[in-house]
Amino acid sequence: KLSAKKAEEKIAENQKNYVLKINFRNKKSEKISANEIDMSYVPDGQVEDLLKKQKASTCFKNYLFNHKGNKKTLKTKASYDADKLKTVLYATNEMKDENQVAPTNARLKYSDSKFSVEKEKQGNEVNKEVVYNAVNDAISKQAASINLKSVKDAYKTPTKTTKDVKNEA
Repeated sequence: KLSAKKAEEKIAENQKNYVLKINFRNKKSEKISANEIDMSYVPDGQVEDLLKKQKASTCFKNYLFNHKGNKKTLKTKASYDADKLKTVLYATNEMKDENQVAPTNARLKYSDSKFSVEKEKQGNEVNKEVVYNAVNDAISKQAASINLKSVKDAYKTPTKTTKDVKNEA
């Protein structure tokens, strides 16, 4: 029951409520909101086109009978400040340098006249540019969340694993 202009105003208002949740390896998460990165809705004529294609009889029937089968989904476009995104992302607790724990390599350890292998540790040190690109992509798709564990090369990894050290030994 809205005009194209009123529908776009509603979409723009909803855009202001957008939040991306970033899940990190250590079961911690951070959030970035639309407000922090100056995100706003960019009208592109989709709403107007959809209203033009809508049949008056179908619209009235759907309104009367609350018919859900005729709902349409629009992929809205938004603009945001990529520089602000980088600043906000790098300022989160999980991305700050002082909170990064570097991975450690597996190594041979000599104790009590025996050699043993000390396992590698993953740490939580991120490849900042990889994370930025993944978050930027998630925001451009307006995803609700992103799990960095599933992003290739998001975290720095040990160069020597337990298996490597055992083979060398």
